Amino acid sequence: MIKGVFLAAGIMILGAVIPVVNLAGVPFGPFIGGYYGILYVRNDGWSYAAKSLAFGCLLGLLVALALVGVGVALMLTMDLSQRFTLLLWIGVAVYTLYTASMAALGSMYRQLRAAANDAE
Repeated sequence: MIKGVFLAAGIMILGAVIPVVNLAGVPFGPFIGGYYGILYVRNDGWSYAAKSLAFGCLLGLLVALALVGVGVALMLTMDLSQRFTLLLWIGVAVYTLYTASMAALGSMYRQLRAAANDAE
């Protein structure tokens, strides 16, 4: 599962770095990353929902660690106002939850599509 999470994080980073793609890559990056990253998760008898939630939580944790590191670095190197500091941490929390939920939705969509294609 870790390999898939790192693949999803790489897709998110590539979507944010490429100049023209970043307009759609940043908001849809977690969904696309979850869609392709779940391919590298073994089938251990978990349900689709359990695998998707675990995948989304791990990707959210990875993003949270990165964003907390950036937030701490900003607070240590810059003189931020109290209002900006509050907005910074609210943004970290919101983007972490957004990433986790969209990655879970993307991975769930991929698994359900694969199950529907296998049923045919």
